Amino acid sequence: MTNITNVTFANSTVQGNFTFPYRPPNPAMWNLKAGFSLSILILGFLFNTFVTILFLIKKRTKTSFTIYQMNLLTINLLYILTCNILDFINSLYRFWWVGSGLCYLYLYGMWSISMALYQCHVLIAGTRMWAVVQPISYRSHSTVKNAIIICGISFVVAHIVTAPGLIMDGFFYHTAMARNGCLMNPATEDFKTWAFFIQIWGLACFYSSLLAYPYIWLKRKMGKKVGQKEFSSSQPRHVIAQDAAEAEGTVTDNSLPTINKPKNAKSEPKGPRRGQGFLVLSLLTLSLFLLWTPGALYTTLLRINFRLFTPDALTACITIKNMQMIVDPIIFLMVIPELKEWCNGCIKSLKRILFKD
Repeated sequence: MTNITNVTFANSTVQGNFTFPYRPPNPAMWNLKAGFSLSILILGFLFNTFVTILFLIKKRTKTSFTIYQMNLLTINLLYILTCNILDFINSLYRFWWVGSGLCYLYLYGMWSISMALYQCHVLIAGTRMWAVVQPISYRSHSTVKNAIIICGISFVVAHIVTAPGLIMDGFFYHTAMARNGCLMNPATEDFKTWAFFIQIWGLACFYSSLLAYPYIWLKRKMGKKVGQKEFSSSQPRHVIAQDAAEAEGTVTDNSLPTINKPKNAKSEPKGPRRGQGFLVLSLLTLSLFLLWTPGALYTTLLRINFRLFTPDALTACITIKNMQMIVDPIIFLMVIPELKEWCNGCIKSLKRILFKD
């Protein structure tokens, strides 16, 4: 987890001398880290941009839940543009040579955007929990407008949490980049207190995203059993079906029982299919567990015994964590039927063009 590991490894960057005016030293040092950084940068930007555009042009995908998915893709793009590009450039050379302005942009992405990214996963897990715990409230209040407001508040909160450290470092404590590289100053007590708070906040976001899943799975399973027993009651069948859909987290703002719609009513955009929201959550949670857990555990171990620190382990943890930005849009392409159908159509058209007789 990039901003969490940065707390512990703030003095681990290779030192070097500055060259003015800013120009890259020769030659660039291509290595495995630079190759992975470039691959994540290109694939992450292309996949996140492509899926975001699909969300925007496909009317059937515009629901309150997909707003949270679009928010995740947008934050991924911001992280790529503010952090990954500069991280790739920095991986090619032994010292930071692109100037102080881009250094502050890099630190902003490393801390503020990274924290907003963690909170995106909390929002997705939280809205699924809301859907299964309070389905009536979810149906009444989970609108596209409210989802946009919630995402905006989360983005602001991430900046409020990380702003004190960025401001203190930028105005008072920032060390010379010629000596320490593009890093925050870890030597002050104010920074240590803030960094510890940021680490706890980030780990809380990570573990809450994981721990929410078993609770949602249990409530969803219990909701299915209750729905099956109610089929023998006097409640109309279409109402029970709607409640079951709410428990799945797939009811949209404009969803109405088919039996109540007049025959001449205009067709409305279809929302997520049954179980789609839970499947998205399942795959995202699995990817978080596989890709973010190594960094979280390594950071926790280093808080106990810093002698376990090695630069290669740090690089591996950050690289594995950054792969999440490629996995996120792929999950949405695999699960959301409208996006999947559109991609399949594009692939078939491309095959006809390339392999036509």
